[in-house]
This record gives sequence, structure tokens and C-alpha cells, in this order.
Amino acid sequence: MGSGAEGDSSISASAEVAVAALSDAAVVRRYLLSVTDPDLVFDDRQRRLASEVEAATDVLERLSRTGALFRHQQHWRDALEAAFVARGGRWARDAGGCADSMARLGVPADTLEAAGLR
Repeated sequence: MGSGAEGDSSISASAEVAVAALSDAAVVRRYLLSVTDPDLVFDDRQRRLASEVEAATDVLERLSRTGALFRHQQHWRDALEAAFVARGGRWARDAGGCADSMARLGVPADTLEAAGLR
């Protein structure tokens, strides 16, 4: 299991690569899902990490594995938010998306502003 900065950077890179391959509509969809569903599963690695958390019998092992799971999820959320800011605003304007609707779904005001939607 990767740990520390080295493990985190490989997670971050894999999330960024996966998100870069998504269409603009898929970026918006996945970002909105990540905002509205805190338990959203991003990839097979997350499924494996979640299984490791459940299988851990020692409280310190569970703590460590939970931290790895949370970091993994956060890297995905960060990559999706960055892609939403870079590409989602254009998609939303072209598709008639509404900033107020996105705000109601939980998209932070500063993210909408960074995406050029406010």
C-alpha cells in the first residue's frame, strides 16, 4: 500500500489522468455527483481501499486504511473540481446550465465563480 507523499502523488496523478480523459459533460456529471454523493465510488482502487477498511481488525490499521481511503477520495474530488473549473463553465453555458441550480446541488460559490458561471 502506498503511503505518505509518494503514494499521494501517484493517486493524484492517476485521478488527474483519468479525469483528463473524460468529456466535458462527463466532467460536469462526475463533479456534480461528487458534490451530492459523499460515498461516490470513483474507481477500483477506492473499492479495494474500502474493502481493506472493512477487513481491518486492529483499530490502528483501520485508522491508517481509512486515511488512505479519504486521501484517495479527496484527490479524485480535487481533480474533478479543477476540471470543472477549467471545462465545466464552458459546457454549462453551451448546454444552458444554470449556476443557481448548481449551487442548489451544493457547488460552492467560489467554484462557480472560478468556472466563470457567476
